[in-house]
Amino acid sequence: VRVAVVDVTNSDDTNYIPCDQPPVSCDIDPNQALCQYNQNVDIYELDPEMNTGATFLRHIANRMYRGEYFAMQLGTNTKIAVAPRWDEELINQFEATNNEMAIITTLLSDARIRSHEARSGGSFSDVAIEIKENRITLCHASYERDSENARRLLHLRENQVDQEPPSSKRSRPMLQPFWSSEFSFSRGHFVLNVPYDPHLCAVDQQDEELSMTLRAFTHGYDFYTPTNGMMFRLVTGSSTNKGSKTNGVFSGLINEDADYPMCDGKENKSRIRLNVLTEMKSEDDVPSWDETDKELFGAGPVRQLKKFFSCFGVHVRQLITEQKLCDFVVSGNLHDEFVGNMRSNG
Repeated sequence: VRVAVVDVTNSDDTNYIPCDQPPVSCDIDPNQALCQYNQNVDIYELDPEMNTGATFLRHIANRMYRGEYFAMQLGTNTKIAVAPRWDEELINQFEATNNEMAIITTLLSDARIRSHEARSGGSFSDVAIEIKENRITLCHASYERDSENARRLLHLRENQVDQEPPSSKRSRPMLQPFWSSEFSFSRGHFVLNVPYDPHLCAVDQQDEELSMTLRAFTHGYDFYTPTNGMMFRLVTGSSTNKGSKTNGVFSGLINEDADYPMCDGKENKSRIRLNVLTEMKSEDDVPSWDETDKELFGAGPVRQLKKFFSCFGVHVRQLITEQKLCDFVVSGNLHDEFVGNMRSNG
């Protein structure tokens, strides 16, 4: 396993600590993971002044891809807990799809740190946790008004479905319409075929995920909900509800409250670019837009975007979505209908 990290930090800061520095010197405790596997961790330090948002950070991280067979992305602002033999289990789930273009993707379930142990000051490996196993299906999107009163297609966490499918559908990953930046596991070519667009400034997670969903679909990728969770968000306190506000043990790659000084005045232009590239807006609807590298960061050659919109009931001109899609997905009916008509390579 090789890990790529983009650390937004200032090495001149008095509190600066390198991201790959273990808690204890390797001379004292050489068995720490960062001592044993340091050569497998690649770090890119980015000055906060140069940060233009999550898509730019992930673009840099993916530039560190070196041909590995599988690629995994985690995107959450909390510490992650992993299940034993997580890598073998994820590979088994991927192979169970019988689809070279499969992407196992979901929202992470919560793992709660027991309060008395969270306060004890013990090392992370000694902390007991309680896992709430969820099978979250990414099946809902709707047009809602944002903070600027504009209607946007949103893919909100609290609207996704935490529900077990029928018993006959639980042994294998099941098709779903959407992709999540919080957890994604695929063949490595996904990183190459659907690169993050570095020209998008300060776009939020909603825009990021919908952009990647639509672009990946047009490159022939299919999204599956996993049979069981292998990664969990570590939270403190008593709540493990899917939509609860979590208390991060450590800060992660993405800082949702970050300021992006280089993006001043560019946020709306970035959203227009994203919407035109994904055909959620027509070029005729905007006076001008940033066409930089539009072939590289636009739709792929395998499927048309209008196929996605028609299959999943998204009406981009009327700004509405058809309801009850989640019932069709969670029941397994979508999976059964689509799998029977897939190409031999997915």
